[in-house]
Amino acid sequence: MKKKYNFNYSPKTKPFPHQVEAIEYITSRVSIPLFDEQGLGKTKIVIEALCNNMEQGIIDGALIICKKLNFCVFLSSIDFA
Repeated sequence: MKKKYNFNYSPKTKPFPHQVEAIEYITSRVSIPLFDEQGLGKTKIVIEALCNNMEQGIIDGALIICKKLNFCVFLSSIDFA
């Protein structure tokens, strides 16, 4: 039996203009590479784009593959209801 989680899809922080542009671009595409420089908020961009797609029913979930160090950043950026 598939377990569903409820998420609060609203962002914890307001994105910067370059992040808004990237979120909108990613949300409207099937796949895309993200080559932003360190510190520009790639994690936030990806999480918000995924949440937008989940909220709209485009996807049911996502598999995140990242370094162990980044995993804590992902967990702290998502509200599990």
